[in-house]
Amino acid sequence: MVDLAVSLLALASFVGVVTIVARRFPTLAAIDTTSIPVERQGKLKTRLIEQRLKRKVELALRALLAALRPMSHAFTSFLRQRYERLLALERQYRTRVTTPTALSPEEREKKDFEIDRLLTAAHSALDRGAIEEAERDAIDVIAKDPRNVRAYRVLASVYLENKDYEHARETLEFIIQRLHVEDDEVYAELGQVDSGEGKLEEAKRDLEKSIAVNSQAAEHFLDLCRVNLALGDTASAFESCKRAVEIEPNNPKFLDALVETSIVSGKREWASETLEKLRAVNPENQKLEEFQARIANLPKKQNVRPRSHKLVRS
Repeated sequence: MVDLAVSLLALASFVGVVTIVARRFPTLAAIDTTSIPVERQGKLKTRLIEQRLKRKVELALRALLAALRPMSHAFTSFLRQRYERLLALERQYRTRVTTPTALSPEEREKKDFEIDRLLTAAHSALDRGAIEEAERDAIDVIAKDPRNVRAYRVLASVYLENKDYEHARETLEFIIQRLHVEDDEVYAELGQVDSGEGKLEEAKRDLEKSIAVNSQAAEHFLDLCRVNLALGDTASAFESCKRAVEIEPNNPKFLDALVETSIVSGKREWASETLEKLRAVNPENQKLEEFQARIANLPKKQNVRPRSHKLVRS
């Protein structure tokens, strides 16, 4: 009886997942997969949708199979057939061709308003940690506007959050190579993907590209600093972190990082001077005493004295 109850509960869960996925098919089918035939941009878009649906169905199937092991092979085979049928239906929707129609000014305005609403909701969901909600909203935007860079960036953020580096990379490279967008944030996120995969040299190159596009983004220099530290290049790490502080001299996060990098690089005077700046802007920092002790253990001799960076009063 217990096995039967568990099996029925698992089956009900599976039916629920299938119902939800089936309801999504009309929206997914509306995506114009041939709107950019030269670049074949629809391929990535449909793969993104397929992967999302397939993940959900596969998770449901694995849970079912675990619960139904004591039951007969015939019933398990039946469920597998239904699963394969569901994937076949998804492929039919994925390959379906739709013809875009011209919109009136009123329809265009309504569409743009809805896209803005969905993107706002997607970013809000990301901020709240509602990852699946953000993914759903982004896919809805892509269904309406297959070239919407912001929607693809939301998807990339979703994949990064889930540490799905393969699909995050595919999405970001799609933005650069197919949509021909040179965006510093996209290169910076590619650097995150590289770092997550342990490809530190590639991460360094991508972060340098992000800085080439936008040399006033202090966060990019901080990310480059961290990658250089991981590579053991303390000299380059110090220069990157110093540049971040030059851009935002009162930012406690960048001052904290420069103190740390100065200590690791053996730059006692830089570390001491930066620590005083950090103490001035963030006296509650819990690492102040630790930093002070570590600086005291550094050799006093230093060939290069730090340039004075006055605090910018806000």
